[in-house]
Amino acid sequence: MGDIVGVDFGTSTSLLAVSTARGAQTLPIGQTNKWIPSIAGLSGTTWSVGDDAANLDEPSIVRSIKRAITDNRELVTLSDGARTTILKADDVIRDILGEIVQRAAYNAVSVSDESATVRLGCPAMWTGPQRKRLIELANDAGVPVRDSTLVDEPIAAGVAWINGQLAKGNRLDGKVLVYDMGGGTLDIAILRVKANAAALSSRADIAVQAANGNEIAGDLVDRTLLETLKTRLAEAGFDADAPGHGTDLAGWLLRATREAKVQLSTLHETIVVVPHPRISIPAVELRREDVAEAIEPLLRRSMDRVWEVARAALMSQVAGSTEAQTLTPEQARRLGEDDLKDGIGYVLLAGGMSHVPAVGEFLGEVFGHDRIYRDGDPEELIVRGLGADEAYESLNLHRPGFDFVLEWTDQTGTHERAVYEAYTPFYDRLQVLSTGSVKYMRRFNADQRLPRHGKGLVRARSVSGETIPLTIDGEHVEGIPFDFGADPNAHMSIEPNGRVHLRDGFGRVSEWFIARWPVIKGRGNEAVHITRTREASAQKEWYYDRSGD
Repeated sequence: MGDIVGVDFGTSTSLLAVSTARGAQTLPIGQTNKWIPSIAGLSGTTWSVGDDAANLDEPSIVRSIKRAITDNRELVTLSDGARTTILKADDVIRDILGEIVQRAAYNAVSVSDESATVRLGCPAMWTGPQRKRLIELANDAGVPVRDSTLVDEPIAAGVAWINGQLAKGNRLDGKVLVYDMGGGTLDIAILRVKANAAALSSRADIAVQAANGNEIAGDLVDRTLLETLKTRLAEAGFDADAPGHGTDLAGWLLRATREAKVQLSTLHETIVVVPHPRISIPAVELRREDVAEAIEPLLRRSMDRVWEVARAALMSQVAGSTEAQTLTPEQARRLGEDDLKDGIGYVLLAGGMSHVPAVGEFLGEVFGHDRIYRDGDPEELIVRGLGADEAYESLNLHRPGFDFVLEWTDQTGTHERAVYEAYTPFYDRLQVLSTGSVKYMRRFNADQRLPRHGKGLVRARSVSGETIPLTIDGEHVEGIPFDFGADPNAHMSIEPNGRVHLRDGFGRVSEWFIARWPVIKGRGNEAVHITRTREASAQKEWYYDRSGD
């Protein structure tokens, strides 16, 4: 087996990929498909997972359990009208991940092999605590993923596509917008890539400039299309909302809607049959145009997040005077949609919803059809990116995937306070829309209960608790020095362009610049390189010019 195993635990389906000499290959783990359904079900006292749950009655099935992490829910409910069962969401997630481990073993792949690196994907919008929750559940299920190998799904999709372009001998130079619409979330990422297959080294340099998402995705499309189905049923004389049908009808209708949506990805019309065990429901027709009409308002809404991410990318780190400098929020706000479009050279469609023709048609109208790329099966892009071999060695992230902590020692021992939690955005939407600067700031106020004298260090720490080395102007250091005192305005701030501003307890200010946020790889972590001047930082790494030319 390969040294890299990629696990894509999706809202609707889950896949597995392994690295090979020919690149990452998707390993068939389903009974009839490459994927297994990300579902579980209860029939009487029998608990089923994956394919075995697919044939159960709809009220007995738990779907979209991954959304429990997105929504910060602890419990899920099953109800068939006669009986209600309350389940712990974490138990369901753990069982599905465990099923992936078993299916891998059937194919002679040991996910727990100590020689393998296992990468797991997650939505770009997930917070640090949400990521930690998934890591803990995966470890319990036998998937040895760590914070160093948890990768944003749109970034993984972009890596897979870029590797594929290199394998075809294509040259890439510009910004790639990844539009990853899956079952539970829409993830948007903008990557700045330089890749030339003809060069001596064909490895791509990839800088993640911004990534975010929202809940405009397949589940929401299904609920919207459901209203169209209800209208068709009403025209056929069946009122789906009439009292007396029972609480399980909604689940059966949603299941039929979901299946019709999949069929209409390749067909122009389909007959929808709702196989309810007690209620006679007329068969009605849905057309591809119905899907397009249902999804168009959602696609238009999604563009608000696309433009937000595009503007955020313009406030990312840049490399010096030869390239356009980081834009301020006011400068970014002055750019119209046409300006933002001009800076994007490639639009990559990923996720299961990419099969819906209306998605590609809509984005083609916005960006131009010549910029739209759909590579093979878009549902496999994420897992193939997770299983890629060397792509992450040169990947620069848009924000730290690790914590910064303030540490000090006194007569009672060693203490620390978190000053930045991994994956926290450097700014919120309000700052981008209405302020003159954007940055993350943590004030060391009285609530922190910090000493009034003495010295401390700001250290980098992985989510799993390992210290990450720092270098300042090439010299290894234990941390950034901090003097405790009584200044109420003591704080640490981080800007998207890599500027770190530290004001200590005496009001003294120091500035540092970080050229890139590296992919942290666990033990033997790559150091975080810090410089005292922006110019020195700019010489460390290239970034991008706004036009992407």
